[in-house]
Amino acid sequence: MDNEKTKNEDQDGDEDGGSIEKVVSGKQFNIKEEEERAVNMIKFDVAKAYTKLASGVFKFTFLPLIVILYTLYAFFGIFSNTWLSFWVAHKFEGRGDPFYMGLYICFSFLSVIATVLGFSLVTYGTVTSAKKLNIKAVENVMRLPMSYVDVTPVGRIFNRFTKDTDVLDNEFSQAVQDIISIFATIVGSLILCYC
Repeated sequence: MDNEKTKNEDQDGDEDGGSIEKVVSGKQFNIKEEEERAVNMIKFDVAKAYTKLASGVFKFTFLPLIVILYTLYAFFGIFSNTWLSFWVAHKFEGRGDPFYMGLYICFSFLSVIATVLGFSLVTYGTVTSAKKLNIKAVENVMRLPMSYVDVTPVGRIFNRFTKDTDVLDNEFSQAVQDIISIFATIVGSLILCYC
């Protein structure tokens, strides 16, 4: 057809080449929808749904269990250093070095156990939610109407399975770990102050 042509124009500076317009008989039709983007923020509803999917067999005990394990890790880590000061000052009279050494090893060992269990639980949650989210995403893509597929670039659909899931699985879970770790360190320090 002589009067049909397709042109790529970078109208808004999108990284995917702007919008694609189709000119038919002198009229322009937009055959690609603009992408909606959320920038630098994950909504609370998304975080809540992600945590619910991550809980797996632990259900509602998942997040409290992680907080408890991280708090124990922080407490035992801080108390190991405090115990060293007790050891140097021989705070408990009549006790020899084996007493201090044994308890120091015990606190260090408990810190390692709490760390391993906490990280294992977070890893379990990340893998569980990634698997469930991926399955739901594939099911939703398979049920998309053809009209959506016609106006949406394949790269944008693939992006949901690559970059977006990578951000959610890695960056979001790391941010949650950091927040819980800071909170646990504060709680562990408060427990140490009051004991």
